[in-house]
Amino acid sequence: MNTQNWLRAALLSLTCLGASVAQAEDLLLGDIKAQGATQLSGTELKKLMDGASITRKTANGSTQNWTHDPDGKMMVGSDRKGNVSLNFKTTSFPGTWSANENGTYCVNIEYPSKTENWCHFVFKAGDQYYFVKSPNNNADPVKPFSVGH
Repeated sequence: MNTQNWLRAALLSLTCLGASVAQAEDLLLGDIKAQGATQLSGTELKKLMDGASITRKTANGSTQNWTHDPDGKMMVGSDRKGNVSLNFKTTSFPGTWSANENGTYCVNIEYPSKTENWCHFVFKAGDQYYFVKSPNNNADPVKPFSVGH
């Protein structure tokens, strides 16, 4: 393959890769429901999250790993790839988590410069889990995450 053809093939591959990454980031609740996703109940959520390790990508490109203790405490580790300008050296932060009867998963994470505090619903499609703000708005974006024990 000559250099010009190789460059065309490489450019096409990168374009396709970029499109698939954008598609994964642009998934909506309606998209995953169409794939058969179901909402976890409060009981299912508690069982899933108790002692779990969560891995997720943040909007700015960092990878976070969350370790859940059964008592509701958690530690958040980050590679900080999306936050290279932060002025603190630690990459591990304390927090709390809860799984509630209404099916919401809530976190409170204490970063040096801010506190992250939110509640989302959780859906599952196959082996993939998703956070979503509302279980009823199919236009809401979903945030994928993985779970290990």
